[in-house]
Amino acid sequence: MKLTYRKEIDGLRALAVLSIVLFHAGFKNFEGGYVGVDIFFVISGFLITSIIIQDHKTGHFSFKAFYERRARRLLPALFTVLLVSMVFAWLWMLPGELTEFSKSLLSVLFFGSNFFFWNDSGYFSTSAEFRPLLHTWSLAVEEQFYFLFPVLLVITQRLTKSIGIAVLLTLGIASFALSVWSSIFKPTFAFFLLPTRIWEFIIGAMAALVVLSSYYSKIKDNRFITETVSLFGLALTIYSILFFKKTYFYPGLWAFVPVFGTALLLIFSTQQTVVGKALGAKPLVIIGLVSYSAYLWHQPLFAFFRLRELEPLSINLTWILILCSFGFGYLTWRFIEPIWRIGTISPKRSFWWFLGFCSCAFILFFFVVKHTGGYLYRLNHLPKNYFQTSWINYKFHGLNDQQCYTDVMKPCRVASFPDEPQNMLIVGDSHTGDFGNTFTNYLNAHRLNGSMFSVLGCGYLSNFKDSPSNKRCSQSRSLLLDLARKNTFTTYLLVSAGELHTATEVDEFKQLVEALLKSNARVVLFEPRVRLKYDPKKAGVLQQNSKNSVVLFDPLVNQPWEKALAELSKNQNFRVFNQSQVLIDAGCGQISCFDGHTKSGHLIYRDPTHLTDFGARVVFEKFDEWNKHATKP
Repeated sequence: MKLTYRKEIDGLRALAVLSIVLFHAGFKNFEGGYVGVDIFFVISGFLITSIIIQDHKTGHFSFKAFYERRARRLLPALFTVLLVSMVFAWLWMLPGELTEFSKSLLSVLFFGSNFFFWNDSGYFSTSAEFRPLLHTWSLAVEEQFYFLFPVLLVITQRLTKSIGIAVLLTLGIASFALSVWSSIFKPTFAFFLLPTRIWEFIIGAMAALVVLSSYYSKIKDNRFITETVSLFGLALTIYSILFFKKTYFYPGLWAFVPVFGTALLLIFSTQQTVVGKALGAKPLVIIGLVSYSAYLWHQPLFAFFRLRELEPLSINLTWILILCSFGFGYLTWRFIEPIWRIGTISPKRSFWWFLGFCSCAFILFFFVVKHTGGYLYRLNHLPKNYFQTSWINYKFHGLNDQQCYTDVMKPCRVASFPDEPQNMLIVGDSHTGDFGNTFTNYLNAHRLNGSMFSVLGCGYLSNFKDSPSNKRCSQSRSLLLDLARKNTFTTYLLVSAGELHTATEVDEFKQLVEALLKSNARVVLFEPRVRLKYDPKKAGVLQQNSKNSVVLFDPLVNQPWEKALAELSKNQNFRVFNQSQVLIDAGCGQISCFDGHTKSGHLIYRDPTHLTDFGARVVFEKFDEWNKHATKP
């Protein structure tokens, strides 16, 4: 049975897709634009419930027909975008990026990209901007919902009305409770997976039950209620888009605002209301009609151009990409989406041939990329083993096969010489991990006992780096201080990503160093290395290495840090090793032309802040020379 067309729903779709596109474009005024996905989920729950219930009442519902309609509606446009994305990934991506892309492509094919990105990264991480298929996570959630929910809904239709509603409400409440809990303690799980999102679909389903009920006509005819509540629903939705922040625990409690607002709009914004007329305006309806295809196109366009450009996208290019998203979206909606829908001119059998061809292409692409190492042959203009040297082995093990570089919050023993009194600990964040193999070789060469204590993202094991769901930084700090009180180590090497620029962070750092010095140990700070504005591998591939590649801070910003180091240096057991100058000397010799490469084009840095194995060896070779003089009385 065909549903009555409601223009205002297309207007609501337009609101959702515009918010998402502007959010991914990087506009600060749309920082909450990610809630557009929640709007889509509610609309999906509303429409699918309406279709199934009406078809079930008339005896026309068929699972086979339902799933085939969904496939014909969603897959042609999706697979078209994937095919085009494959070509540009092959041409523009680095080997590692291409490998990651091929895996994400395969996950889309099997409706599991939300699981892939859940395991791989966070939605709000910087790297997410460079992932062409990141947005397909929401399609995966919808597809998983389409597989499960129709079965549940048909079962509830065979129960009494009150029991059926109770079942849906119970599932929705359980999902919402899980969403609230996991958004705090398991945020990536909460964001990407269906169990924490299904309540949003159920809110849409409940809205559909209201609209299909016998008493809905009374609600619809009360202009005061429809006008007032629809305005309130629109206000909730607009507020979410404009004022929500990336830092919110999401979805959780915050998601209830746009979800509830969308449900109110679906129920109360009839075509007779001011809000309904506004959402039903022709420009919004047109955008709503192309919203699915525009959504598919926008992320690949932004991601591929960000991969191609060293600097952030200019405002002009950003607007061009936005227009292209909707332009390509229109062409796809007009010429691709209708081809295999029921009742169109194309033979039904050709649809399955198209799906089979695309599926084979995606699988073949994955295996070719896998077995060619990201198809390195494309980049033979670069120095030999360019990308192999950019890789660093973090998954190494210490003595007794102890794992050294994960979230293991304890020192990892990497060298042992029982007859030697010196015991050295290298400690800090992921920059400490860059030195894992090199540090081990250094200890063995000098017959020194030593351990590594690397805790990702924790700086100098700072309490300020903790999150509500993870206290590993403060726990690691407490352990380090306890080891110092026990005089466990005779030398501490402190390594972290950057200078500290706030008074509270600097004071905390000073307190840590002073506590270590009280144990009569030497403390050596590896002065934070210079950071680059962009990935040096990308610059090398694009042959766009340029001057002024280093991020520079105003000297005033560094004053608290420099002052703290000067005060700490009054203690003869505290020294600063100038790691930055060593790295610059290994490159062009001056900060103005340093770009993370040697003069011969080999990589010193593997990304804007982390070192290659070669870069790590350069640093420790100089440290060895420096340390011989620094330890002399």
